[in-house]
Amino acid sequence: MVPVQQIATVPCELCGNHNVEIVATHDRDASPLQVVMCSHCGLVWNDPRPSADALAAYYREEYRQDYKGTLEPKPRHTLRAARVAVERCRQLRGDLPPGEAVLDLGAGGGEVVYVLRQLGFPASGIEPNAGYARFARERLHVPVTSGSWQEASIDPGSLSAVTLFHVMEHLDCPLQAMRLIRGWLRTGGLLWIEVPNVEAVCQAPSHRFHRAHLYNFNDATLAALGRQAGFEVVR
Repeated sequence: MVPVQQIATVPCELCGNHNVEIVATHDRDASPLQVVMCSHCGLVWNDPRPSADALAAYYREEYRQDYKGTLEPKPRHTLRAARVAVERCRQLRGDLPPGEAVLDLGAGGGEVVYVLRQLGFPASGIEPNAGYARFARERLHVPVTSGSWQEASIDPGSLSAVTLFHVMEHLDCPLQAMRLIRGWLRTGGLLWIEVPNVEAVCQAPSHRFHRAHLYNFNDATLAALGRQAGFEVVR
């Protein structure tokens, strides 16, 4: 199929271009969703999309219910997330001196924060969904604040690392978020991001896009976004 060119309602977050090609018209559940690719830099995003207020309300109140069918993690969710958290923290541990402050942005049920604290890091988290943040505080007994990255009160230069595990694709202003995070980090601090790869071939093309994934990155566009925010790509 020949891609259809059009003018995006949301400019490219990376280069500001409005000229795009339509790469999908439905999400992985076969519901209508228009996904576009920048004709200049190749960034992929959902266009059009809900307002910032509507997105904030969705992630605060509906996303977990919509995606997981629950207001807080069920035991099987926690077990699965904990196993993944152990592997993520094992990798992260090698890049951090012992005892350094870490913030997990989009902390979910707090599993990454829990594992990091068990490893001796004074880790904390921020989670927009109230039920999941409450679970982290009351069941795992870890400091996870309810709220968004825009609402976070973090002292400049106070963190050694910020982690975003499958979070960046959900942000409506990822470049702004990365610039804000850069201010939270001390000199030489680490920003660790994990996102789905839009070029991955481990799933059917019809299952590639999700209405809650506002952006779709590959290695090149994620690295370019980081450089534009003032980061150096380490790995």
